[in-house]
Amino acid sequence: MNRIRITFFLPSLGAGGAERVVVNLANGFINERFDVTILVANMLESELKNELSSDICLVNINKNRVIKCSRYIRNYLYKNYTDIFISSLPHCNIVASRAFNPQLTNTKLILIEHGMFSELVLKYNIVKRLVLITMLKVYYKKANAIICVSESVKKDLFKVAELNFSKVITIYNPVEIEKVNLLSQVSFIHPWFNKKYRILISVGRLVKEKGFDILIKAFSEVKKQLDVKLIIFGEGDQRAILQNLIHQLKLDDAVSLPGITSNPYQYIANSNLLIFPSLSEGFGNVLIESFICKTKVIAVNSGGGVNELLQNGKFGRLVPKNDVQALASAIIEEFNKPTLNIFPNINIFSTQVIINKYKEVIYNLLKA
Repeated sequence: MNRIRITFFLPSLGAGGAERVVVNLANGFINERFDVTILVANMLESELKNELSSDICLVNINKNRVIKCSRYIRNYLYKNYTDIFISSLPHCNIVASRAFNPQLTNTKLILIEHGMFSELVLKYNIVKRLVLITMLKVYYKKANAIICVSESVKKDLFKVAELNFSKVITIYNPVEIEKVNLLSQVSFIHPWFNKKYRILISVGRLVKEKGFDILIKAFSEVKKQLDVKLIIFGEGDQRAILQNLIHQLKLDDAVSLPGITSNPYQYIANSNLLIFPSLSEGFGNVLIESFICKTKVIAVNSGGGVNELLQNGKFGRLVPKNDVQALASAIIEEFNKPTLNIFPNINIFSTQVIINKYKEVIYNLLKA
């Protein structure tokens, strides 16, 4: 029997949550003896490249914008180079769907929807917003299957687009539980981790929608009452703005932005709290990683997958969006009156469990 060929399409291999999900899936499919290819628009960001199995074929389309990959994707699909084509992130999904014509190829198209599309489009003007929603309604219908990373994302997608219900399913993101566990136990030396300070940690891209400005302002209020430090791992276009804010609030000796690290888990495991300030989130990979590390969570109640994963506050405190004082109060209260250490069953997020769910979708499509 011929091995099933799977191709993933991404903008890059930067250290984003969606990119990490694809890396985990790709490695998982290699272990299941699938042939795996990853197409990336460009390699300007490639932090995750070294985490790929050597058996994966990595192709750099070498275009500075995802939309410029359209012709390449169209030719790739028509030549039947792959049995399953999996696209991830909205701009890639629209490009892949536009290029896809089921009458001219035997390839099956799967789209992965990671975020709340209705919130994603709010950052654009009304004209571009309407264009994007129209494109989603027209092109997403061409997919053979759409995988949403949470039930909240699925509901949001139905709200925005008129889709065939049977095509859209929910599969959570895979997390490499054993790997996170092992990396969380790696020893390290850092001047703040000496039991003198209480440590807050946060991880994510330094972009506006991740809410790190709100976290820093809240931290400034916490610092007035407690001897605490804050570390934010990540990189992005808001770095200079956040550094200026830290300086304005006179927090230079209490807040660190060390950039991207290949192992945030050793820090998460040794921190008192993980703060998740994102204003819009479809899933929240770092929440599961924090559960694995047995570190408590405080998150902004952004809807989406955050409420779902925390079960409306059962597994971590939730605070309103854009409320500096509420976030500060939640942090102070957690130190003064700690909640119980209750964590969910993390095994449902294991890579093998999630791969098996993807395999079920793939086998059903290939049988159809």
